[in-house]
Amino acid sequence: MRDELVTGHLPVAEHIAQRFRQRGGSYEDLVQVATVGLIHAGRVRSPRGFSRCRDRVAENELLHVQRRDQ
Repeated sequence: MRDELVTGHLPVAEHIAQRFRQRGGSYEDLVQVATVGLIHAGRVRSPRGFSRCRDRVAENELLHVQRRDQ
């Protein structure tokens, strides 16, 4: 179930990575980090809960990596 949620929402990860593109880093790396965020959000038990937290978790993952790299 989690795999289906994550793969079904990969365009969301691409969209979030696009928003962070102007802050630096390659687009492919940003998509990978946002995808890791989706995987972390997939720990939520229900699909409805996943949809509620996926954007925030992916954004936080991107922010974490950017702070670490500064």
